[in-house]
Amino acid sequence: MIIRIFFTGGATGGHLFPIKAIVNELKETPLSNLKIEFYWFGPKPRFPFEFKDIQPIWLPDFQFRRYFSWKTIVDFFKIPWILLKIFVVLFWKMPNLIFVKGGSVSFFVALIAKIYNLPIIVHESDSICGLANKISSFLASKILLAFEKAKESLPAKVLNKKEVITIGQPIDESLANYSFSKEEMQKFEPERKLILILGGSQGAQEINEIIIEILPSLVEKYYVVHLTGEKLFEETKTLAQFNLRAKAPTKMHYYSVFPFLLPQELAKYYQIASLVISRAGSNTLFEIAYFGIPSIIIPLSQNVVGPHQVLNAMIYASYGACRVIQPGNLKPHILLLNIEEILTNREIWTKMKFGAKNFYLPQSAKKIAQLISETIFKEYEIVF
Repeated sequence: MIIRIFFTGGATGGHLFPIKAIVNELKETPLSNLKIEFYWFGPKPRFPFEFKDIQPIWLPDFQFRRYFSWKTIVDFFKIPWILLKIFVVLFWKMPNLIFVKGGSVSFFVALIAKIYNLPIIVHESDSICGLANKISSFLASKILLAFEKAKESLPAKVLNKKEVITIGQPIDESLANYSFSKEEMQKFEPERKLILILGGSQGAQEINEIIIEILPSLVEKYYVVHLTGEKLFEETKTLAQFNLRAKAPTKMHYYSVFPFLLPQELAKYYQIASLVISRAGSNTLFEIAYFGIPSIIIPLSQNVVGPHQVLNAMIYASYGACRVIQPGNLKPHILLLNIEEILTNREIWTKMKFGAKNFYLPQSAKKIAQLISETIFKEYEIVF
């Protein structure tokens, strides 16, 4: 018997990396005694991603934007083709379970899966349930949440009739096994702390510009490791190096800039980072919390992505795990002041570290893998 599990969602790291963590854990469940195939049924990722053990079947990217764009109109013309492809692929492969991570195209997958009477599990990463997951929740047997707060945004009928579990965000906890070698650590000065700046899989121009401005001050005291996003890498690197040459030419080697790092490489920097500056995407928050790193969180504006990043950040801050700087307040002197205060005050830094650890919900990927395994065994009455 071949077991097929389809994962669907958006094209961002916040959807794909958790799925990879779940797949790794599924190999440790009783399902591994059967022949099992994993599929990604969604758009191509907008960043480098290795589909190891997961077979991709591409769907056109489709987005509901919160602002006017001609791309939205173009996207609506994709719907007939998307629906047709989903009908054909699900009939052809007939998966045993659909795992929905969110994103506009995932709703279409859930809809057709329901027509075929396939088991559906929805996972919501953010503190406010997204529109696609909110609608898909009516079709699912189980709804899994990263934040308890997300229950408030689910429809009452779903809460009353469906199984809703706050389970956390699935993180690959094996990343804790990756660290720099003794030889690699020799290039770091022990007394110099490291600041890790994350803009998300697509980067954050607003954060990049502020960092470039304060970079000469930062490299006087700290290592700065900066992930810019693929699209913004060359521009950010050029401007940063220009500013350093002009104002801190002897400190340039304390700044490292990358477009993107694979999880195993990023984990090495997590291990030695004293501070993370980041957006408020759920996956990043849970990764930072897992490694227990104090942070400064700068959520994306509500006008761009809706209110979920702001609420994610405020919930994380309520644990004492971070400082939050709202986009409208993001000024060079404010960011620099917060960095200095956190890294020079041991009491503040320690409280943030404990707050991050307290926020984290452990073994989420393992728990989700167990739920998927139990659902499939129950649904298909599989007995060894």
